[in-house]
Amino acid sequence: MNCVKWSTGQLCTNEEDIYQQGEVTIYNLEEQTGFQKGRLQITSHRLLWFDQNDRYCVLEISLCQIKNLELLQVQNRPQNSRLKKQLFPRIKLLLEKPGDLNRLVDDMSSYAESFVYLEFEYGGHNEFFQVLNNQMSRKKWEIVSDQKMLNSKIQNIGVSGIQRQIQDRLNQQDQQINESFKDLKRLMNQAKEMVNLSNVLISKVNKSALNCSESEETEDIKKLKSYFLNMGLIDNPVTKESSGSKYHKSLAIEIYNNFKKVISESGGIMTLADLFCRLNRARGIAGLISAEDLLIACKELNKLNYDLKYSVYKDLNLHVLEINNSQLNENNMIKVGNYIDKNEFLTPYALSKLMNCSLIVAKKLLLDGEKIGKLCRDETNIDLRFYKNLFLNNLDQLRV
Repeated sequence: MNCVKWSTGQLCTNEEDIYQQGEVTIYNLEEQTGFQKGRLQITSHRLLWFDQNDRYCVLEISLCQIKNLELLQVQNRPQNSRLKKQLFPRIKLLLEKPGDLNRLVDDMSSYAESFVYLEFEYGGHNEFFQVLNNQMSRKKWEIVSDQKMLNSKIQNIGVSGIQRQIQDRLNQQDQQINESFKDLKRLMNQAKEMVNLSNVLISKVNKSALNCSESEETEDIKKLKSYFLNMGLIDNPVTKESSGSKYHKSLAIEIYNNFKKVISESGGIMTLADLFCRLNRARGIAGLISAEDLLIACKELNKLNYDLKYSVYKDLNLHVLEINNSQLNENNMIKVGNYIDKNEFLTPYALSKLMNCSLIVAKKLLLDGEKIGKLCRDETNIDLRFYKNLFLNNLDQLRV
């Protein structure tokens, strides 16, 4: 398929629709491809193949690429033949690579020529082959190309010709950008549907939580709550249009209300990079925020005197949101000490798994334990390990 290109399926200027045939499968050499039972169209310039299930899947072969074509009829096979699958009539095309290598289906192959088979499962091959032969003999694409070349030479003379060339290039770039954003628009529409579905699930979970106590909640409801909590799903996210000059302050309150519990369960600290990803995922496509807005909102938290504050650790080049609670920090150190008692030593990766936090946050917790003298570090070219400080905790063991 290194000579077949993707196409929009639209006819070009001076191009005529000649003939069409349905239920045609494309083979690359002798191998069946995923392009099966589509509609094959002959124009005065190209062969166009349309997928019946996906209107965006269109292939094209310029008639000028066809060096040779051959009709292969079905041959009767003996019963003891090794061919397990019945062969249908095919048209064999010997193709050469097009001059423009953009939009090739297979752009990894380096062969200058390739064989493509067109299989007609429900007949119509004889008529199609005859029409294709007639178009190959007419060579209408050469007449049009000669005329275009003559017109282009006339149009490209002088300053007006240079301006026309620049405008043509700009038009091509605009067309490519528009085609690229078509897929993005479909993705955004699907994402909005997923956000709406999640909001419906949240409302149902909240209703069921009102009707029963915390001890009576089913395991499914608890799981759903934990999933929503980790994702940080947010109803009616704050926007610049609705908040105006108070946008960053409102965004800070939104972060506090939705992420305080998540941060406290992740060791009491979360990097701004993790927060940026979780917050934008929770807000949905319509409410994405920039990294700059997030940084300003986190700084606003410090002005609001909440128990969630923004901090910078210059030694690690780390920007975080953390719970402003000394008791939580003491509890984290106790947890780290208990984990080391069970495992003899800890690495940042192991602690990140145990405390459900990011790797760099786990490393910070271990370094904090080293600063207060509870841990000792063993740094090698293999890994970084932290052990319990026996000099302060177990003097009796040293005496023995």
